[in-house]
Amino acid sequence: MSTGVWDPNASSSTQENANNYQLDADFLKKIINTVNIDDPRSLDNLLSENEIKEHRDIMFLSKETWFSTLENFENEELLMLIRFFTLAEVQFTNWQAEEKSPVIWIAKLLRKRKYAIQKDLLIWIKNNNKNKFLPFGPL
Repeated sequence: MSTGVWDPNASSSTQENANNYQLDADFLKKIINTVNIDDPRSLDNLLSENEIKEHRDIMFLSKETWFSTLENFENEELLMLIRFFTLAEVQFTNWQAEEKSPVIWIAKLLRKRKYAIQKDLLIWIKNNNKNKFLPFGPL
């Protein structure tokens, strides 16, 4: 697991930055096809430091953006993304999204599809991330 270094000169992600970020389905497919969720260290080599910085605003996109981008993804692919973003929020610098986490929007999309997230995944999320809003958002 890699740990981030706080840089006081680095700009933090804001909703304004997220509004300028373009969510790329191909980037999401790369994640799905590359990451090995059984080995959390696989995130260490998945993205370069530049990619981590370039894509950090992915964590702050709106529900509408996520729903429209993911409408043609299979449920199993969405589950892989939930696992990736659960780990990414912990492992990547400036990817802490709290109540704006993509995990929440992806979980809501699965609920909209009447797909129930299994209990073992819910436990896995809680064991791998301390974000109190995961997976279903603020109550």
